[in-house]
Amino acid sequence: MAIKLDDGMVFVECEIENQDLYEILNEIREEERCSVFIDIVKVGVAGYKRMKVGVELDFVEKRIDDMLTRLEKFLDPHLETSHLGVLCLD
Repeated sequence: MAIKLDDGMVFVECEIENQDLYEILNEIREEERCSVFIDIVKVGVAGYKRMKVGVELDFVEKRIDDMLTRLEKFLDPHLETSHLGVLCLD
């Protein structure tokens, strides 16, 4: 397998063993296969980017949830760990 990058172009020389891809390309006329293959790659790239962003968003969401949980514990006047309860008693 060889992948070369040059001036915004990607050159790929490889064998792909994927039954779904084979079936899709097998149903298409030979002169259209390259165009369809490129479309499949573009869709895959878009999906990959969204998946990557989704993972990053999940991480940020988890960090925010953790921060809010800690903040609630810090501010809940009914908890021993609350600093708000101490401030309200003064």
